[in-house]
Amino acid sequence: RAAGRSSGSAPPSRAPALIAAAAGLVVAMGVAGFLAFSTSAPTAVSPPATPMPAMPTIPAVPAVPPVPSIPPGQEPDPAPEPVPARFGAVVTTSVGRPDVSVGTGCVIETQLGLGDVRALSVRCPAGLVYDPSEELGASMTMSSSQESPRNTAAGLVHLVAFSESGQRTGPRAQIDLNTQAGVLRVWRDGAAPFDLRFATEDRATEDGLEPEAPRTQAPQARWLLAATLRTHEGALPFTERSCELALLPESLGSGHTCRARLRCGDVLVYGAGTTGYNHCETLITGGRAYPRANDRGVSSEDHDPRFEVDLSTRVATVADVATAGAWEARFALAPSDRCSFEGTWVADDGGLPFRLVGERRGLRAEGLHEGEARAELRCEHGEASLTLVDGVTLDGRFGPEFATFLAVDAEGAPYTFLRVAR
Repeated sequence: RAAGRSSGSAPPSRAPALIAAAAGLVVAMGVAGFLAFSTSAPTAVSPPATPMPAMPTIPAVPAVPPVPSIPPGQEPDPAPEPVPARFGAVVTTSVGRPDVSVGTGCVIETQLGLGDVRALSVRCPAGLVYDPSEELGASMTMSSSQESPRNTAAGLVHLVAFSESGQRTGPRAQIDLNTQAGVLRVWRDGAAPFDLRFATEDRATEDGLEPEAPRTQAPQARWLLAATLRTHEGALPFTERSCELALLPESLGSGHTCRARLRCGDVLVYGAGTTGYNHCETLITGGRAYPRANDRGVSSEDHDPRFEVDLSTRVATVADVATAGAWEARFALAPSDRCSFEGTWVADDGGLPFRLVGERRGLRAEGLHEGEARAELRCEHGEASLTLVDGVTLDGRFGPEFATFLAVDAEGAPYTFLRVAR
C-alpha cells in the first residue's frame, strides 16, 4: 500500500497594512494493491535415515527471459504440451453435500507441465465439486501450484500441490490439495456452504501411456493391503480398527526405495505429510519377492512413528511416544475385502459416461459398452484388468479404499470409474 499526506500554513506578516493569509490544506490519497500468486514447496522429508527431498522449489522465472538465437528460415520449437494426469480420492468427511457421501470415489483431473498445475478439477459421481471455470465474482484470492515429477522403480510419477482460496462473491469453491501429504479439502463459504475432505493418492502416472505388464514383485510392485489391528498397548491416536496400508516404490538410486502410508479412518497413522520414506529390503520367499522395511526412530527423533513391515509374513507394527504416553499397535496384513467391482460405478470413456454395475451374478456395463464385463483382480497390488463386452480391455489401479479405478486401454486412452457409496 502506498499513501502520502502533506500539510502546511504560511505565518502572518508583521506589516499592519497586510491582511492575514492562511494557506490551504491539500490531502491526496492513492491506494493500489495487488495479490501475487506464489509457489511454495512442501516441507522437507524427515524419514528414518537420510533426509528424503520433498517437492523441489520451482526456480523463479526471469522477468525478461533470454531469447535463443534461431537460424533464418527455421521455426522455433513448439512449447511442450501439458500432460494429463489423474489422482484417485475418497471422501472422508462431508458437510453440506448430502449428494457426496463419505466413502464416495472422486477423481482429481489436471494438466501437468513446466513445473506447474493447470486446469485442475475435482469430480465425483454427483458432478464437479471444484470447477475452475466457475465465476469468482468480486474476490480477494490467493493461489499456488506446484508439480514435482519423480523417477521411481515403477517409472515416472507426479506429485502435486495446489491451492486457491480467499473471499469471493461468485460460486467457485475453494480448494487445498497436497497429494504428497495425501489430503484434499474442497469447501465453500457464504451461500450454499459445504466442506468436503478427501484421502488421495500421493502420485499419478501420465495419461496417454500404453499399459505395462503387471508388476507383482518387489521392488517395482505397488501394494495396497487391508491392515487389521490385532493387538495394542497404550492409548492409540486412532479409533478405527480396519485400516489400509499402501507401500509404494521409490527410486532405487536413493537411500529410500519405498514409501509407506498407513491410514486408519481419516487418521494417517504413518506416512503423514512428507514422511513415510524408507529403505525397503527385498526378500525372496516361495519364489516371490517381497519388501521389508524398518524405521526404528520415533517422532521425537525423525518426525514419524517407529514402523516395521514385512510383506512376506504379512505383519506390520507401529509405535510412538506421545504426550499421553507410549503406544504400540500390531497389524495383520491381507488383500482387502474392498477389492472388487461390486456396487455401482459411474464411469467415463474420454468424456462419454456409462455405468458399471457389479452384482453376485456378474458384472455388467450399462449405456456405452452395454453388456457383460469381466474382471481380473490383483488385489494385493491394488490393480485390475477389466474387459468390456466389445473387447476393450482396460488395465489400471485402485485408489484409496478401492473407491476409484483409473485405467487406460491398449492405446493409452483414459477410463475413469468412481464408486458410488453404498
